Amino acid sequence: MPDDGVLVSVQHKDRLGDAGDAAGRQFRGEARGELAGPGVPVRSVAARQAFRLFCTLLLPLDEDSRAGARLWAELISRGCVDQPTRKLAALAYANLTDFVVRQLSDALPDANAVQAARHLVSVIEGLRWPVLFGVYTEQQAMEVIDTQLDLIF
Repeated sequence: MPDDGVLVSVQHKDRLGDAGDAAGRQFRGEARGELAGPGVPVRSVAARQAFRLFCTLLLPLDEDSRAGARLWAELISRGCVDQPTRKLAALAYANLTDFVVRQLSDALPDANAVQAARHLVSVIEGLRWPVLFGVYTEQQAMEVIDTQLDLIF
């Protein structure tokens, strides 16, 4: 079974389009020692783009992800009154955060990946409901994501 990152990439390839191809080219460029700008390794740019894409996959920006967000809301609601469901929801949050920690640790070995992951996951979670309810547009949500990613990268 592929790891979560591969599975997500395969399931959402149509959403990646040119951005996924560009990220791959940038990672390959870093292996040759290329720079994205003055003193900025291409790998840092590609990692930031990969995380931005990852964030879009967790936000309810299309009908499939909106349906997923509604199901998640049902799970969260049930978790408020049901101990086994609460444990399941807590495990899901912990696993998401752990996944982001591992990815950030690989991308930015000198950074505080645990803190950055907690902040990024919290920002994504904080955006999920306003986006789902139409309070924030996709552009507004991505501006918030970009600001958080700027703090990390």
